[in-house]
Amino acid sequence: MKKLRLREKLSKSNLTIKKRYHYEVISNKEILNKIKPIVAYNIKNIDNDNISFNCNKKTLNEILKMEKDVKVTNLYRNFLYNKIFKKAFFWVGLFIILIIFLLNQLFIRTIIFDKNSYVDMDVYDFVMERTNKVGPYYRLKYSINDLSQDLRTKFMYYAYVGLQKKGAKLYIEIIKQDLKEKEDDNALKYGQVISKYNGRIDYIECTSGNVLVKPNEIIKKGDLLITSNINLDNLYSKEKLVPIKGIVIGTITEYRTIKIPKNEIIEIYSGEFESKTYFELFKNKVLNPVSPYEKSFTKEYLAFQFTPFLKVYKRYFYEKNERVVSHTKDEAQNIALKKIYYDFIKNKTSESEMICSMVLLKYVEEPSDFLLTYANTCKINMGEFSSFWCYCENNFS
Repeated sequence: MKKLRLREKLSKSNLTIKKRYHYEVISNKEILNKIKPIVAYNIKNIDNDNISFNCNKKTLNEILKMEKDVKVTNLYRNFLYNKIFKKAFFWVGLFIILIIFLLNQLFIRTIIFDKNSYVDMDVYDFVMERTNKVGPYYRLKYSINDLSQDLRTKFMYYAYVGLQKKGAKLYIEIIKQDLKEKEDDNALKYGQVISKYNGRIDYIECTSGNVLVKPNEIIKKGDLLITSNINLDNLYSKEKLVPIKGIVIGTITEYRTIKIPKNEIIEIYSGEFESKTYFELFKNKVLNPVSPYEKSFTKEYLAFQFTPFLKVYKRYFYEKNERVVSHTKDEAQNIALKKIYYDFIKNKTSESEMICSMVLLKYVEEPSDFLLTYANTCKINMGEFSSFWCYCENNFS
């Protein structure tokens, strides 16, 4: 069968081979008269004295006994050399590409956060703990859908947590809950900054305004920290004002009691989703799709833009279901710590703010809830802006 396939390939490659005549002989014309009977095929004149023809192995042996000055070419061997060995680099390269493709489909080379994702190293560590190292690659212990489901159950305070594999890269995507809008830092604010807490001032970041306190000073709630008034004789005068641009960072200790139910109804992602396309024409949505699910989370992307006035969007609906989750004491502590951290981040107004420590002071187990009391030491923006003047820039020009 292999020889038959090889003859077919030889025939297609313009090499004339018939039956077992796979030797090409170039010799003088007299050779045909010396050997009888001669089995030859595809006889051609090369010049006045020499001819070429194809013959089988038996005829070739007879020719070589009588005539040494002949040129013999093994057409099969030539085919193997020209078609296979000569292109060994191509075949080896193709094999390597195939192996790399299969490895990229089966394994993961890199685990990174999506470029638009919020970064949480706890989520990253959670994913890494559920992988096995195989040489330079990673292999997930669970399917991507199952691991994404576990992420959404554990990190339920995020709007969305999921995984997506693209080639040999595994992308982690985190979308935070909608937070309250921060005030415009460039807006001109005239008024005063009043302390919200009792604590010690660490340092002051102020580029505009009359600062009334110093670092390491102990302050109480309600103390005046910064004012727009530069009239030192009357701090509450509105005659000489400058805009306030600054914060006072201080250290405080606050106490919080968090209630975690033993059995909690939470919304989780079922793993089902649908995608729909709609158009935006002059900022008006055409064929605006609605969710096919009773409860869902929505994400959308700009798929294509024909003109600034005509855009095509892709909207994804991820189904949510309710599930009753039971919490242990350790899980309740973990949820409480994450809630404190999330609330801190949600209300954070400066990169200088941070949580220094969270200490569990009291733990109470009730029939249906866990009550956990923490002492949290933080570096925080001590002040709260209070406007005492409805400012219009033209009034002070």
